[in-house]
Amino acid sequence: MDIQGKVTVVASVVAIIGAMSGGAIFLIKARSDAIRHTRELIVRTWTNEGDVSSTETHFIDLELQNSDGDIIGSLRGPQFDATFDVSVDVGWHSSTVSIVQLHSRSIAEIARAKVVLTGNDNRLEWKITSSNAPAYFPQSTTLWPLPAVTQ
Repeated sequence: MDIQGKVTVVASVVAIIGAMSGGAIFLIKARSDAIRHTRELIVRTWTNEGDVSSTETHFIDLELQNSDGDIIGSLRGPQFDATFDVSVDVGWHSSTVSIVQLHSRSIAEIARAKVVLTGNDNRLEWKITSSNAPAYFPQSTTLWPLPAVTQ
């Protein structure tokens, strides 16, 4: 291979590396922006009660708040004996809700659910992902924003 051929190969390699670096930076920024967007929209109270298109009989209220960068909250339902604590790990396309309960002096995970913002970012698709979840949790449902109560 002559010098011109070597220069062409080196230039091609540099161009490919530059394109891959630019693509990686674009994906990292897109992921970061998507997670930030989801974090802003998910912090509120959600419910599946009152959804006229649903046949769900297990109703829940999922209240989420931002606590120093962590998304935590509570899960309530008319069929629950207690209120469960939750934490949310926000991901790029979906988020994981860990449902926990305090037992003695330790925290026990009761179930996990996957939630995805859908619609006009005004619905949460809820799906239980753990196999040992109690039967009183809805397995799959749509959660809607609960209107703020004014006094």
